[in-house]
Amino acid sequence: MLSQGWGSDNGGGSVNGGATENGCGTDNGGATDNGGGVNTGIATQLSSTNKTFSLNGNSAKLNFLLKRSQAGSVNEIALFEVDDEQGTIGGVSPDSSDYARIASNRAISVFSVLNDPPQGFSNNLNRIIELDNGQFFRLLMVEDGTLDGLGNGSVNVSQVRLSESLTVSDVSENSFDLGFSGNITVEMQLNNQATQPIGSVSSNLQNQQGELIDLTSVTTNQTATFTLHREASFDSIIGWYEIADTNGGIDTDNDGVADVAVGDANYKTAAMQNRVAMDDLQVSDGGTRTFTGEFEAGSLFAAFMIVDGTPGELLDSDSGNDPRTYFSYIGANSDGADHVRMLGNNVFGFEDLAEGGDKDFNDGIVSVEFN
Repeated sequence: MLSQGWGSDNGGGSVNGGATENGCGTDNGGATDNGGGVNTGIATQLSSTNKTFSLNGNSAKLNFLLKRSQAGSVNEIALFEVDDEQGTIGGVSPDSSDYARIASNRAISVFSVLNDPPQGFSNNLNRIIELDNGQFFRLLMVEDGTLDGLGNGSVNVSQVRLSESLTVSDVSENSFDLGFSGNITVEMQLNNQATQPIGSVSSNLQNQQGELIDLTSVTTNQTATFTLHREASFDSIIGWYEIADTNGGIDTDNDGVADVAVGDANYKTAAMQNRVAMDDLQVSDGGTRTFTGEFEAGSLFAAFMIVDGTPGELLDSDSGNDPRTYFSYIGANSDGADHVRMLGNNVFGFEDLAEGGDKDFNDGIVSVEFN
């Protein structure tokens, strides 16, 4: 789920492109190699000390692969930048009572981990994270919640699991297994040859939001193939709509500027009017189905789910027949709850019950591949 204005605390720079304060990092030369010299290029080494990870360069690509999960809830794994090997953030040490809140405020989501994937869906998912000026970083997990839920107060900071619940073991050079509570194992590997799939959130946006299709760097229109898995009682429709900015604003007069903001009374109508032209993504319970859709180059797209209804019911003059509709942006949901989670590169999980319901996010799972 996307939060709006999800900023860093205590002057902490973002993981992507943000230099930290207190002299702990600069835009150029913020990383040191093992010999104490400055390395401003691409990192060639990933190391771990006291569950703090460090890079010997100021840019890197990390590939996260979910290897195992037996958790009883859907948990979100996230990464956050720290100032040094001790994990300090702006002078705040990991043993501070406020550390979890501060770390969460600057964290970026890696992915959420399902506890009950639908039939036929492979849960071995991966996500590529690109780091700039992120020399030191740590991992956290939000148990049965998300960073966005922390941001709007629907998730308590006590649900954040920090390094005390993390185990780290070497797999090979520049590769580690990360063990989280709930018998979750994620492999993290430094892989600068990794290529972001078309449509996955680009490096300049990944610290702002995740549940989007990002074609801002693409110059030709794209055909997408959607694979939908369902495990739900409700007949829901899933789709995407074009947004004008990362805050979820919608341009209604084609001038490139958002006219309708998340939370506005007419947001649902504007979203339906700007939805991607394609067949409604629907499948019977327990089934799997593929669809295709055409996406405009240079644009951003957010997701929606209509529960037991149709776009036409949202666009007609009778507001009394409007079905429950949920969006990537938490501020657009009338119940203020998360309903969309990112499960990996271009993989999204949807929850169809009000107020988050059973929070299994397997009511609809959509994988998107651009040809």
